Amino acid sequence: MRSYLLLLLVPFALMQLPAAEVSLKFGYGGMTSLSGSVLETDLGGALLDDGVNLDIEDLGLDEDVSSILWDASVRWRWFELLLQGRHSELESSGTAEREFRLDVSSSGLGLVGLNYLTIPTNTAYNIDASTNFIGVGGRITPFHFGEESRLAFTPWLFLGVQYLDADASVDAGSVIRIETSGITGREISVGGRASASGTALIPEYGIGGELRWKFHDGSSIGPELILDATLKLLDFQGALDFAGVESDQFDDLDIDYTALQANLTFQWPVGQQFLGQIGVYMEQVDAMVTLDADQAEQFQRDIEVEYLLLGAMMGIKF
Repeated sequence: MRSYLLLLLVPFALMQLPAAEVSLKFGYGGMTSLSGSVLETDLGGALLDDGVNLDIEDLGLDEDVSSILWDASVRWRWFELLLQGRHSELESSGTAEREFRLDVSSSGLGLVGLNYLTIPTNTAYNIDASTNFIGVGGRITPFHFGEESRLAFTPWLFLGVQYLDADASVDAGSVIRIETSGITGREISVGGRASASGTALIPEYGIGGELRWKFHDGSSIGPELILDATLKLLDFQGALDFAGVESDQFDDLDIDYTALQANLTFQWPVGQQFLGQIGVYMEQVDAMVTLDADQAEQFQRDIEVEYLLLGAMMGIKF
């Protein structure tokens, strides 16, 4: 949390540069659709009998996902710096209708070192998870059309990086037994309690633009309706270290990532120095990540996530 607060101070420092326009917005939203899975397969595509196997929808983690949003930007004529953050909470409890297997950092009742947990069929479970996204990016704005008219358009090129921090805790009752896998050699706790955490860096590039409807003369200050959108992409094959992920099992990764972010904002003058802002936010993400094990292991892990996040935001510009 302290790091997030420090990031929010960056716009105030940068506004000391000439002709800077600063915007700060906060909001709340929820995921109207969320799906995803983590599966381990052999190189032929067949599921591993002892591999990681979980599905967000089957575990009930796709329901009632809430998010806290914040957005800060500093704009000059030719460039805009963006800082964006999102904190999401996920929780679920129920009885497993099938067997799930998770990759965790510790499992069992004090059995540190067991890094895999199985939730058996017909076992009651409880899962609490949280994710934090921090995005840092820049918009290059070399062209401005219709600046003095009622309708103005600014296209941009986008470059940035997303930092992901995720934590989860799982309670699947008491430990039933400890299994040793015959394929991967893993020691797996069947039942028990576990925790898991992870971080990743996702570079992004893309294009977008901003369309402004001005309810005033082009040269004056007044109410405006602003629609902006950015399409972000990443298609990468390479070393796992590229994403800031450490693993003893996997060496390479393949990322196919697409995100569309859009805002519809109404802004109006508040006194002589400030502009009030209120609007709606949309983010749609489709990501597929494949982790390839080293030559001796001969298997891969496929991670797929899709979601649509809708929210409302308000703030000030000065």
